[in-house]
Amino acid sequence: SGAVAGAGADSGSKSLLVQADAPTTTRKTNPNMIVRFLRLRQSKFMTILRTGIRIHKSRGTQTIVLYFTLDSSQRIQASPLPRLRRGRMIQVLNAITVLTTENQGGIAVKVGFIGVGFMGRHMARNILKGGHDLTVFDINKDAAEELLSLGATWAASPRAAAEASEVVFTSLPRPQDVEEVTTGEGGLMSGMSSGTAYFDLSTTDPSTIKRIAEAGNARGVQVLDAPVSGGTGGAEAATLCVMVGGDKDTYDKFKPVLDLIGDKAMYCGGLGSGAVSKIVNNLIGLSVGVLLSEAFTMGIKAGVDAQTLFEAVSGSSGNTTSMRSFPNGIFQRNFEPGFQVDLAAKDVGLATQLGRDLRVPMEMSNIAQQRYIVAQNKGWGRLAAGAVARVQEERSGVEIKPNE
Repeated sequence: SGAVAGAGADSGSKSLLVQADAPTTTRKTNPNMIVRFLRLRQSKFMTILRTGIRIHKSRGTQTIVLYFTLDSSQRIQASPLPRLRRGRMIQVLNAITVLTTENQGGIAVKVGFIGVGFMGRHMARNILKGGHDLTVFDINKDAAEELLSLGATWAASPRAAAEASEVVFTSLPRPQDVEEVTTGEGGLMSGMSSGTAYFDLSTTDPSTIKRIAEAGNARGVQVLDAPVSGGTGGAEAATLCVMVGGDKDTYDKFKPVLDLIGDKAMYCGGLGSGAVSKIVNNLIGLSVGVLLSEAFTMGIKAGVDAQTLFEAVSGSSGNTTSMRSFPNGIFQRNFEPGFQVDLAAKDVGLATQLGRDLRVPMEMSNIAQQRYIVAQNKGWGRLAAGAVARVQEERSGVEIKPNE
């Protein structure tokens, strides 16, 4: 168990004492691993730079005491204490509570996470590293092995995950999957209690999230849409944009957890606003991907090397984030997912369907959608979304890659 205490210090600083008891039978590790274990995101939480460690043993249990000073810049510095033991092998802490500037007074939140695939496993890992109690479920238990080894708890079903949690997140491929997991038999809503919250991190249409919210309202559960953007790299580095729609108070309450998922969490408005924002974003990015394939095949067939085109466009008004993957992606004929063609086709389809529902003409968007459908029909659905360019390559007789 962990405990945190504060005491006054000079220059308006605060001293923190973090104490935890750990059985001496646990495996040994280096003190630096404790520092890494405690390190939290600097943008919203205090950052541990150094640590002082003092060890006391009694009757099979050792008490590890870590001394820090929190200065006005919200950084933790190790206090210079006598008899400080550095560099010795110590036991791994079983549990510890770290006082942070915003994390609900340092109290760990019980978080459920459903769907730990390409994106979900990184987001769940960052929540776990933030010091929260994490319960996970996935249809493939093997996908959760790393998280379980880091201290997460396995749930036998979405309902079981909900029963153990104050807030639940889902990261799933399709709106149908989200609805089944939340409102289907044995789903999240059957296990969630009044006063809890649910955030859907998937790319889901507003109609689906509103149907789920109706089920949540009946149980006193706050439902929010919170789709993310930034790819697997952003998920791993916790630099995602998280676009949230729903109850503002619930958003504010769990903002510290959202900040562990991405450093650009933003409130977009009422329920469905996050979903709409993500659909607009993905429509732009994925449609630009189709246009890039046409522009590059034209330029290459006209005699300019792909690398030269890339450098020219990168330094000009045509530069776009959709092109950043070219050097390690299509230029290398590397189409490993990532974000798959199947998901791209789904997301563009969500946009064109929303346009039809709202009677908004979307001619170019429908053309982009058809290009992704062609890629799916060629059997490329599980490749990275950039593989849609191969459709244009076949049609033009040109490969988008630099000269040898």
